[in-house]
Amino acid sequence: MNLEAMEKRLRMLEDIEEIKQLNEFYVEHINPPEWKYVEQCFSQDAILDVYAGNVKGKEEIHKLLTKDINRIHSGVDEYFVVHPHISVSGDKATGRWLLVELIAKPRKYSFKLPFLPADYVPDWMTGFQDVEYIREDGKWKISRMHWRVGHFSPVYEKVL
Repeated sequence: MNLEAMEKRLRMLEDIEEIKQLNEFYVEHINPPEWKYVEQCFSQDAILDVYAGNVKGKEEIHKLLTKDINRIHSGVDEYFVVHPHISVSGDKATGRWLLVELIAKPRKYSFKLPFLPADYVPDWMTGFQDVEYIREDGKWKISRMHWRVGHFSPVYEKVL
């Protein structure tokens, strides 16, 4: 392997590590909710597409986080993102993460999750985060995040 190939490979590995750290920072500041830090993870024209809404741009992301998502997060739940699959191509990248949410009990959501009745809160949920990243001003940022619940327990009878 020549020097140029080694430098390219090293840059890609450094990019992957920076993206992992960005995603860890994002999750670390979801709970307890520190929305100003979460917002820093997104590019200027990012898209956030989660169960609470689908919005574009930092201003709309701020509204979704502080109004709708803030009603869901109690500050005592726990989140884990694991099993990253990251692919880098220049100043763009994609990633897929398994997100696991452990939900504190007892409590009720004041926000109705679209896939559950208003009075039901599961003990845990999992789902995949599909994320697109862009290098903006020399730093990796989330340009698009899509997350949906894949599994939860206990399973609500009427969902089956």
